[in-house]
Amino acid sequence: MNHDILPANIESGLVVVLRALRPYLPQLVLIGGWVPYLYKRYGGIGEWTGHLSLTVEADVLVPRELPAESRPSIADALRGAGFHPEEGRFDVVWAGDPLRGERVEFLVPHSGTQRDISRATSIRGQAGVAAWALDRLTILQKNTSTIVVPTGMPEPDAQLFVRVPQLTAYLIQKAATFVNRLAVPDSGRQKAAKDLLYIRDVLSAGDPVVAHVRAEIVELARADRDVGRLARKGAQNLEGVVRGAMRSLIADAAAMRQEREPANSRLATTAEMEGRLRDAIQLLHSTTPGQQMPRRGG
Repeated sequence: MNHDILPANIESGLVVVLRALRPYLPQLVLIGGWVPYLYKRYGGIGEWTGHLSLTVEADVLVPRELPAESRPSIADALRGAGFHPEEGRFDVVWAGDPLRGERVEFLVPHSGTQRDISRATSIRGQAGVAAWALDRLTILQKNTSTIVVPTGMPEPDAQLFVRVPQLTAYLIQKAATFVNRLAVPDSGRQKAAKDLLYIRDVLSAGDPVVAHVRAEIVELARADRDVGRLARKGAQNLEGVVRGAMRSLIADAAAMRQEREPANSRLATTAEMEGRLRDAIQLLHSTTPGQQMPRRGG
């Protein structure tokens, strides 16, 4: 998070991004750190306890082909709202007022050879806008919910209907992909640890939220075998953290939480982080009938 941005401006910056993209919202999916925040504020799952990590950038998942038809192009809509492409980011990242956190990054599910992963790719029908092609994003595109976000504006502009991944799809995708971050120089390890913190935040949100996720994961796995496959991959990744060579990521994620919530001791925060990751392993294994559940603390 950019510490020059006041927390009160964080959501208003997101609303500016979403208002600019309003004509395309039915075909876009907001992913990343905004997902748990929006579920907590507006998701209606139940009282969501605990803190969340504030985020600034809006990560937006786009289809590979998105004709403008009668709408202004995404590039024109963003420029009309005061955004511009960030230099050197290949029209993937657009920024508005930095003090309001007005920033959007476009992503698209990877399709093709391995060498194309993490490369900027054009969006057919949208000249002037590109997206990073990343692996294992399809689960977020196929399994979505719509959350109504208030804008603070008068009607008819008072609400935005925002597609986000189902909370369980979000958790599975984080668990299945955080290890990929470690190959990225400089910021990769920090981003991997933050993904673990996001997982922890969902599983510490209270009984109604966890019950929702437990029911939803079974439904998703029944409907799509790829969900079960990714869940098992996520469980293996997390087992590599709590039991293997990646264990130091627990301390990294705990340090992030302690910075966010300084009243907690490092020892207690680290122990709680490990416990929540073990809970996540158990949850992800629940997509496999007959799978023996690892015991928390074991």
